[in-house]
Amino acid sequence: MDNIIKQAVIMWTGYHLKSLPSRDDDVIINNYGYIKGKELLQMIKGLESEFYQSKAYQSAGDLKLLYEISKNDFIKNHPNIDPEISEAFAWCYSFDYK
Repeated sequence: MDNIIKQAVIMWTGYHLKSLPSRDDDVIINNYGYIKGKELLQMIKGLESEFYQSKAYQSAGDLKLLYEISKNDFIKNHPNIDPEISEAFAWCYSFDYK
């Protein structure tokens, strides 16, 4: 299941796939079907919401630091999460708070 969530987060955010974050619900529904897609979106958005509790934007002096602080804040609460999930959310976060 963890690999499915990782792949879904990557697809949803566009991480490694697009030049800007996309957060595309339709790509998840189209790839996993309506019922499974809705379940995955609920998980993804829950994780994203937790990620965005980071206050890195208040103290980071540059984008690289913003990325690292936000990612590390998330990993503290999810130490066993696949690194690409935290990286995908950090990528989005750094775009949102640049």
